[in-house]
Amino acid sequence: MLKHILATVFLILVFCVPAQAKVFNAQSTMLDNGLEVVVIPNHRAPIVYHMLWYKVGSSQELSGESGSAHFLEHLLFKGTENQEPGEFSRIVRRLGGEDNAFTSYDYTAYHQMIAKEHLRRMMELESDRMRNANAPEKDVLSEREVVLEERRQRTDNNPQAKFFEQLRSYLFPGHPYGKPVIGWMDEVSGLERDQALAFYNEWYTPSNAILVISGDVTLEEILTDIKETYGQVKGDPAPEKTYPVIPDFKNDVRLEASDPQVKERLFAKGYRAPVYTKDKTASLAMSLLDDILGGGPSARLYKAIVIEQKKAVSASFSYNADYRDIGSAWFTAIPTEDTSFKALENAFISEVERLVKNGLDDGELAQSKARLTNAAIYARDSLGGPARIIGGSLATGSTLNDVETWPEQIMAITEEDIIAAAKNYLMPGEANTVTGTLIPATPPLEEAEKLADDAGEKE
Repeated sequence: MLKHILATVFLILVFCVPAQAKVFNAQSTMLDNGLEVVVIPNHRAPIVYHMLWYKVGSSQELSGESGSAHFLEHLLFKGTENQEPGEFSRIVRRLGGEDNAFTSYDYTAYHQMIAKEHLRRMMELESDRMRNANAPEKDVLSEREVVLEERRQRTDNNPQAKFFEQLRSYLFPGHPYGKPVIGWMDEVSGLERDQALAFYNEWYTPSNAILVISGDVTLEEILTDIKETYGQVKGDPAPEKTYPVIPDFKNDVRLEASDPQVKERLFAKGYRAPVYTKDKTASLAMSLLDDILGGGPSARLYKAIVIEQKKAVSASFSYNADYRDIGSAWFTAIPTEDTSFKALENAFISEVERLVKNGLDDGELAQSKARLTNAAIYARDSLGGPARIIGGSLATGSTLNDVETWPEQIMAITEEDIIAAAKNYLMPGEANTVTGTLIPATPPLEEAEKLADDAGEKE
């Protein structure tokens, strides 16, 4: 999601600002303790969006401790040496603000939307829990149950979520991107307070964090507050991040799944793809290819497979590159009743082959940029959007200059770059791919009878 917002926001400036202009005009500095600070002035309202990003997520968890990064995110709301459990959020709400957090593979972020006059208080609270987390044991155990229930609701009780969780594990075998951010159920069940705090002590340190503030402030006017709060936090440098070498496989890995809860068939094909920090040209080209193939009803796949060939009731393509090590791209579709999975797969492959062989249609590249521009026309005016874009980019290895100069980079991408990306990452025999099919399943007799009884009771 961040990647798609990033691409759309940046493309607007191709048409709206002169060359060399910056996208967000963000201001930045580095504190003596290593904390990177970015301020994005936006004076439309006396409000600020305060975010603290840690450049670590589930990808750096120890073996057998999946879910510990996300578990720790929960525990940071359960008190510090100076705050009672839940006090952080109670203070934010009392001041009229909102707060939350999220964890991904390579970052964890904590954020608050608050009136400008309370920004200093947010800095005090957030800098306190950077090194002083101290959740009581009873709250740790109860919060683990909350995480387990979250997994049950979002994944275990959702056939599609389980299906894609399995596909990711096949696409990234032996790699942390192949395990769910929320963790495997049996491993989350065994997480303890000491494990979470060990992860915290190792990674939650100023030199491994980014403070991003978007809103009615400038760096100059809040720098003293930043230094008097975050600048007083001490901590050793975090370890160097490492990733295992993932083997290539040229033969497509396939998964066939079924579930009684599934109502309609689903097809998915996943590809390993480049990330921006490792291959900028290929990543930029994939971002445009994302829109050319899957950017809504006017894009190639929908027009060809849904409208013209009538082989699917929906078809989409997405490129995900919000990672440090490896990205992914996904084609998903729901076939029409009389279309086989094989026919649907062949239709998608044919579209990729047509693009590689014949190139883009007249004006297609310019039209793609225009669509992305229209989708992002108001993004620069929001508070949370720019803060999330910049924070996510910096947390995954990009620089602020990479973010600010995105329009120039997009303009440099050629049709040949896009064709090369399609050939190298989407063509059969060239790509590391997984293919999955999900179909309805007839439940066992006892379960079918229970479902029928339940349906009768509802009526």
